[in-house]
Order: sequence, then C-alpha cells, then structure tokens
Amino acid sequence: LRAYTTRCISAPAAVPQQLTRKEVKHLTATAKSAEDHLKLARYYEAEADRLDAQGAGYEEAAADYRHSPAPKNLMSPTTASRYEYLAQGFRKEAKSDRALAALHDQLAKNAASVTQ
Repeated sequence: LRAYTTRCISAPAAVPQQLTRKEVKHLTATAKSAEDHLKLARYYEAEADRLDAQGAGYEEAAADYRHSPAPKNLMSPTTASRYEYLAQGFRKEAKSDRALAALHDQLAKNAASVTQ
C-alpha cells in the first residue's frame, strides 16, 4: 500500500527573510521604493519555486500510481488523474507568482530610475 501526502520531499527554497501573507498584502499596497518591490519580487519567486516543487511531487506521485501494480479504483480520490489535476493547479499558481515577480522587478527598476 502506498500513501501520498501533500508534503514534498525536496528542499524548500531559500528565502533570506520570509514575509508573512499579511506583510505581503501591506507591502503590496504601500510599496513605493525599489527595495520594497524587490522584496515582493523575491517573495513571489520563492513562492513559485515552492509551488513548482509541490507540483513536481504530485506529478511524480501520479506517475508512480499509474505504474504501480495496485488495483486502480477510478472513484478513489487517490487516482493518478487527481494528482495530475493538483499538479496542474500548482503549476498554474507558480506561473502566476512568476508573473507577479516579474512585474515587481520591473516596478523596482522603474522606481530606481526615477530616484536617480
């Protein structure tokens, strides 16, 4: 028997200063300096990396499940297609976070050029 969890075995992304969701929300509303936008960009990059790792874990679980000799119950929530669906959701969220990171990188560049 195999039990899959939502935890990914890979190492977490290194984030120098982990921001809370509340801090991110506040910083998003008040960010004016290049430093603020860079903090947000790094946060979203780290989140995207974390989500990609989770997606990869689910893709691996789906592949393991598809190739396992265990009987496949199509009504079970642990089917490979369910894992693929979850992986796709994590990848989509990661793509969105990378877009936010790119936006904040651009805003940081704009803020830096205005202050010069």
